[in-house]
Amino acid sequence: MYKVLIIDDEVLVRVGLKTTINWENIGFTVVAEASNGEQGYEQYKKHMPDVIITDIRMPKKDGLWLVEEVRKENADVKILVLTCYDEFSYARKALKVGADDYILKSEVEDEELISIMSKIKNKIEVQNKKINMTKLKKIQVI
Repeated sequence: MYKVLIIDDEVLVRVGLKTTINWENIGFTVVAEASNGEQGYEQYKKHMPDVIITDIRMPKKDGLWLVEEVRKENADVKILVLTCYDEFSYARKALKVGADDYILKSEVEDEELISIMSKIKNKIEVQNKKINMTKLKKIQVI
């Protein structure tokens, strides 16, 4: 199972994300949640998730700050930005600081999120295979 961290300042969004999708059926487990970027970063360090789903605008530290902080340490974690802001500038900023994808809350359907998570899972698996092959090659050289 791959680990997911959900960060959103709206409780109903967090509850909705956790309960409307059967995460385990698609190979994921929600390990933690947070209501702002600062708490999200603490949860990230504690759980080291494979995927972070975060809102952009939140109190204290926002999602863009979170993405930048995580990317300083980890280029491999997949980050999905989920927001209600339909402005291209937000999408552009999110992608520029290292988000893997950007989805509008108003447009996301369960099936779409499942599809996106399946694509993310495939990317993680390909990434893990590359890492394992690199490790294997190093062992063979020794």
